[in-house]
Amino acid sequence: ITGIEDEALLRPDAENYFEHAWAARSHLGAILGRDVDRSMVALAVNSARDRSQNQLHIHVGCVRPDIRGALKADAARLSEHWSVPALPAVDHPYLAIKLSRDTLSGFNPFQAVAEGVPGARTAMGLHTIVVIGATLEDGSPGFYVLSRRREDGAPAHGEDLIDQSCGLAKQAP
Repeated sequence: ITGIEDEALLRPDAENYFEHAWAARSHLGAILGRDVDRSMVALAVNSARDRSQNQLHIHVGCVRPDIRGALKADAARLSEHWSVPALPAVDHPYLAIKLSRDTLSGFNPFQAVAEGVPGARTAMGLHTIVVIGATLEDGSPGFYVLSRRREDGAPAHGEDLIDQSCGLAKQAP
């Protein structure tokens, strides 16, 4: 699989790489030496023009605290329909959906972007996808799925929403 633009990711029987990456988040906790709450974890795939390798790879890390806070503050407005979240100005323009589910089993973010974001199916290589774990307003587990299209002069680095130092885990009791 070369990357987000690979048509194999959109087949009905496609491997759900995000599901596997989510399952591997326990390795993040092992590296940090502590349990990592689901709402601290972000998975990201960069656009074809903004990645460093010519193969599909998913960045696994902690979500930036400001992104987590912005999504939590906007949670009541977000739904399973793509809309623009209220993110910090530098991180616009993303589209987002909110999912109420414990795992990514049966939900493929690549397919969700291709089917739900206008024009994405024919230009998947221009998109980045970020999946962020969440504890929803009612206390149930969920996810935010974000997508950004690379525009002229505006890269689509999904990994920019990841905090490499994992400040959230360091703040948690």
